[in-house]
Amino acid sequence: TATTRTVYVTAVDRQGQPVAGLTAADFTVKEGGKDAAVVSVEPARARMRIALGITEPLTASGHALQGMANLIATLAPQAEISLIVIGLSNRVLVPYTSDVATHVAALRAIPQVQRQVPVNTGEGIVDIARQLQKEETERRVMVVIAVDTGESVSMRHDYVLGTIRDSRVQMHVVAISSGGMGGDLSRVLSDGPRQSGGRQIGVSALSAVPGAMAQIATELAGQYALTYTLPDGVKPSERIAVSLLARRGVTLRAPTSVPVN
Repeated sequence: TATTRTVYVTAVDRQGQPVAGLTAADFTVKEGGKDAAVVSVEPARARMRIALGITEPLTASGHALQGMANLIATLAPQAEISLIVIGLSNRVLVPYTSDVATHVAALRAIPQVQRQVPVNTGEGIVDIARQLQKEETERRVMVVIAVDTGESVSMRHDYVLGTIRDSRVQMHVVAISSGGMGGDLSRVLSDGPRQSGGRQIGVSALSAVPGAMAQIATELAGQYALTYTLPDGVKPSERIAVSLLARRGVTLRAPTSVPVN
């Protein structure tokens, strides 16, 4: 039988603004190297469930908290958002809600005191993905602000990436460089967004976090829902390639890996 999927893609111009007016005729899709029929391309209207996470040491940064507030203010009309602190284990500050005042109160209540605590970033990302997978929604999003320490993670990076893929979560990351990049955590923070169709923005200073979060919010608000069908008899594959036909100056972000089931 034919397989039909919907994926969420982003197309932005040179100024980072979403490109409007794209249709099914502008895209091609291959899954497992086989051509798929693009059924429809429409502005994404499904409400998002957004898990907004921050690693524990960064809660002392006013810039990081302002970045979270920027994203919430932009996307609350289109989403329910949960605030999560990633430390030794995850701590939910605000369960899913679109009430901006609740989020602002929670952000203001966070003590801005630097604490040196263990952070299991990879495990925290896996936990967020698993929890989102349980949500009764088709549009699952994870946005994480993290320090890229280059550390090893207790779970293999390919296991973390497989969990993100199988949960159908689109991952976005603002990664603050600490000079230790290149390890397992770096691969998770870069490959997770790439395979899920999200965005990773690397910054070298905390003062750049609010702008980076505002950019991610802008892109999420302007996404397309792309629906395609595999021909009868073609076996589903984890590998997907979405292309945008000749559009100069347009950058496309789309998933490269999808769950088979």
